[in-house]
Amino acid sequence: MNEAGSKDEQFEFIEQFNTKENEGPSKEIVLPTKLYLLPLTERPFFPPQTLPLVLDDTHWVDTLKKISDAKSRYTGLILSKIDSVKDLKTDDLYTIGTLVRIHHPVHASGKIQFIAEGIQRFKIKKWLSKKKPYYVEVEYPPEGAIKDELQNKAYTMAIINILKELIPLNPLYSEELKFFLNRFIPNN
Repeated sequence: MNEAGSKDEQFEFIEQFNTKENEGPSKEIVLPTKLYLLPLTERPFFPPQTLPLVLDDTHWVDTLKKISDAKSRYTGLILSKIDSVKDLKTDDLYTIGTLVRIHHPVHASGKIQFIAEGIQRFKIKKWLSKKKPYYVEVEYPPEGAIKDELQNKAYTMAIINILKELIPLNPLYSEELKFFLNRFIPNN
């Protein structure tokens, strides 16, 4: 058996997570001021993204348990400056990350899988725990104002048209690009 505990504990962890589902959509999201962090090593996670993530349970099961004990299922995804999370220090993490909501966590075969829904960018204000599970106080910088909506809309439409041209060239990315284009609204 792995460090995460017995099989019964793994299922209990998932059940705890799944029972904290909201009753319905909220009109306004109250952004948490304190977050547990989950570092990413390959690429940053951006607010409009909704993607499945897979993490090694030996490093992050305690963090996910802390998140499941909280009233909400928000966490911070933050990019690491190094490729290995084994010897990760707080100095190895960038100070800007993305607040995400965790959906459908599954803990099996030494991995933790979940769907991360990006909510908003955050900046680390203060480290509350510099050891795993990382816990921070955050602030949310204001989103940049759009200076020229017509110019941005033109750029957006040009990018969408180029993406549509790229879909037939690489069938591996076609489903992902179609998913993105279906969710994307040029006015936003």
